[in-house]
Amino acid sequence: MPDLENRVSHLETKVSVIETKVDAFIQEMRDFKTEMRDRDNQRAAEIRELREQREKDAAKREADNAKHEAAMEAMNKKIDEKFDKLSSQIQNMAIAAVVGVGAIVWGVVSALKG
Repeated sequence: MPDLENRVSHLETKVSVIETKVDAFIQEMRDFKTEMRDRDNQRAAEIRELREQREKDAAKREADNAKHEAAMEAMNKKIDEKFDKLSSQIQNMAIAAVVGVGAIVWGVVSALKG
């Protein structure tokens, strides 16, 4: 019987060691799951921050584009106004030149007749 008791005692010790290892493994898995959840939450927070920053950048870019478009529109308007003035001045100078040439021709013709 002592042999049987030794075997039972030995088996109980093995069972106890296995239970301890299983409990340790279960706790390790719980810790692992907690760590993974923490990492997932951290990544989600980082992604959320990046999206918010991207949205802010996009809004700023749109505002800058609108400002640029307004400035370009104002420049185009000024250029058009200057072009219209210059065109009008060139037209007036051309008319004055034609009138001047006509006056010279008339003066020369009058001088030759007279």
